[in-house]
This record gives sequence, C-alpha cells and structure tokens, in this order.
Amino acid sequence: MPSATTPLRHYPYENSQAEPSKAPKSGSSVLSADQIKKEPMDRNGNAYDMTPPLAPTDRMAYMDPDVPWDPTLHGFQHRQPQVFTPITPFPSLTPDQYNRYMTQEPQPEQRELRRSTRTRGRVSRQIRDEEEDYEDEDEKTTEPPEQSSSGGSSQSGRRGPQSHPRSYKRLSDEEKSTIKYQEKRLRNNEAVRQSRQKSKAVQEAKNRELESLKARNARQTRELYEMRNNLAALAMTKDEYRRRASNCEQLLARIKEGMKGRENTCYAVLPILEEVATFRA
Repeated sequence: MPSATTPLRHYPYENSQAEPSKAPKSGSSVLSADQIKKEPMDRNGNAYDMTPPLAPTDRMAYMDPDVPWDPTLHGFQHRQPQVFTPITPFPSLTPDQYNRYMTQEPQPEQRELRRSTRTRGRVSRQIRDEEEDYEDEDEKTTEPPEQSSSGGSSQSGRRGPQSHPRSYKRLSDEEKSTIKYQEKRLRNNEAVRQSRQKSKAVQEAKNRELESLKARNARQTRELYEMRNNLAALAMTKDEYRRRASNCEQLLARIKEGMKGRENTCYAVLPILEEVATFRA
C-alpha cells in the first residue's frame, strides 16, 4: 500500500506511484483495466463488474495530504464505511468564522423589480411588484393637471416651448389721454390694418389660383371626353374596314375560281361584276 505522502488521484489507475496491480485473490473482483481486458472472467466463470466507480462524497479530501489512503474515497467496488468525515460542513472556514456565520441574522431579501409591459412609444420605468402600504389614504392627494392656454392639458405629450397670454392691465383715463399712449394706439392700429390687408391679399391670390385650377380641370376633362369619342369612332372605322377587306378577299377568290378554263369568255365575269357594283353601292 502506498505511503501517506503519495498524492491522491480521483481514480486508482491515475496514480502513477501506486504499486502495480497484482493478481486478484479468490472471491475478489478488484482488478486493473488491463487485467480485465485480458481475463474478462474470474476463476468461477463470472464476469467482472465494469460499472464506473461512484464519485467521492467529499472532494476536499484529495487536497489534504495527511488523510490516509482509503479505497472508499477512491470508488472501489467493495466499499467500506467512510473513515474521513469533515469536522464542519464548511472545510474552508475556521470554527470562529463558522460560528459567526451561523449566529448572523438573515438579511431581508431585496424586493425584485420588474419592467413594465409597455415597451413602445416611450421608455418604461421600473416599478415594484408590491405596492406600498399607506397608513392613511386621505393623505395621498393628487394635484389636477395644469390647463394650458389652448384649453388642453399640459401633460398631453406636446414638447417644446408653449406660449402663454400676457397679463392684461386696465389703464385709467388719464393714462389713455397721454400722447405716448395715443402714438402706441396709432402704431398698433396701423400694424393691424397692414396685417389684415396682407392676409386678404394672400387669400385672394389663393382664390384666383383655385379658380384657374378649376377651369383647367374642366377644360382637360372636356378634352379627355372628346379624345375618348374619337378613339371609339376610330375603333368602329377600323372594324368596318376589316370587314370590307375580308369581303374583297372572298370576292377575289371567287373571281379566280370562275376564270379557270374560261379566260376568253367575258360572260363568266358578268355576275361577278354585278356583285362588285352592289358591294360598291
């Protein structure tokens, strides 16, 4: 048997310093892999057990060179009661650390966060699974949304600066009678008059353009109707000429058929000429 300083391996055949395998004794099935290949049967004619060895229960025993070599730790078939047992379930901890760990109070678990199901349009913020408990529901007040100058809510999603009406201040009769106020009123009235004239000119230009577009549309519609009528007439004329051409071909074939053997007889052509005269009429 190897000494205690021999480095332990997971399986016996990996231990290069172990003693070479010897012939098994009667009634024993502990053989090396090479011997099992050469002699798959024992002396009694029974096959050896080829099931792989079980993994050791304690993997930290391989790292301790002072642990005595035991077949139980290396997965032999004839298992013996396990000799080595760890002192504590945490071999890497000292007794003080283990006691300190066992005496600590469990920390409250951190609440898990879940993402909102709304993923399109805007970034969804994280909300808690459990709603917060309020002692008094009356204390929780929600302020109504501010109304903008246009009458809609300020939280309608509109971005950018918004215009607000100026504060209106009523002036007294003395302030209105001053020259400065009168000049301001005159300038304001002139600006309003010019703005109205400009908007009126723009509207008149738009109306004129609209009338011209309407007239152009009516003219093009009339031209399109006339072109469609001309195309229909041409199609009818084409069909008529095709019918006449087919009649002429049939008449020419009859003339050629009637002239066979009677080239010098003019009486054979008279009925055909009568048909031609009828066709031209």
